Amino acid sequence: MTEALAYPKISKEADNVEDLQRVLRYACTYKGKDIPESLIKSAVSALSPSDGKIIDAEVMKNINEISLLISPVTIRSLEISESIEGVQHPDLPEQAAIKEKFEILMRKWMFYTLIGLVSIVVSALISEAPKIIPSIIPNDELTIVISIINQIKYSLLGYLGACAFILRSILNHLSSKTFTFSDDRSYALRATLGFILGYFTPALVTASNLFTSVTGTSASLTLVTAAFLAGYAAEAVFTALDSLVITLQNTFSRSTTVRDNRAK
Repeated sequence: MTEALAYPKISKEADNVEDLQRVLRYACTYKGKDIPESLIKSAVSALSPSDGKIIDAEVMKNINEISLLISPVTIRSLEISESIEGVQHPDLPEQAAIKEKFEILMRKWMFYTLIGLVSIVVSALISEAPKIIPSIIPNDELTIVISIINQIKYSLLGYLGACAFILRSILNHLSSKTFTFSDDRSYALRATLGFILGYFTPALVTASNLFTSVTGTSASLTLVTAAFLAGYAAEAVFTALDSLVITLQNTFSRSTTVRDNRAK
């Protein structure tokens, strides 16, 4: 079953016909793509030839031509979208398996997001413990616990931001009919990067005013907000880091050149 879910079936004539019907249906209904009328007629003709004999080569030719025009939407992403929405044979085992796999994926990341949120709330409550229950927990032990929490709370915020991005990304891909299960491979990496960036965000914001330089404004972000945004917008953070590294390299290079000129 896993093998069947990973790749679209294109080896049989019936599968090719279904794939052409799928891309043709999308091309005719989605207003954001400009599909030539001649290509639509060619696809319809390939599906309903005058002699009643469907030529597989013609079907494949039309599939390839339409697929190029509707990119980044693919046959696979359309199949997944139709399976989730219950379009075309929702009772077939293949579509039921796709829908179940998607539901498992959504439940998994919703659970991970909830875990991150609960962890942040618990850490905030523990940080306030000296004010709430000052006489129950020994101060030395409580100080150690709070110190550890302060070290990881920004990582948790970055992780939560990454989870929010992942859930939003899934919904965006669904609405644009570009979702594929291969995207799931990058989600864990995205969450890990969010955790790492969240940890280093306070140092970056404090030391180099990184976020302010990116936005071009003088408004300051709280560390909590900055850590969450770092996890949510990892690409922007890495772009800013790359710019910072280039600036430092140029500054160091100029300083070296000035020293060399003075030495001469």
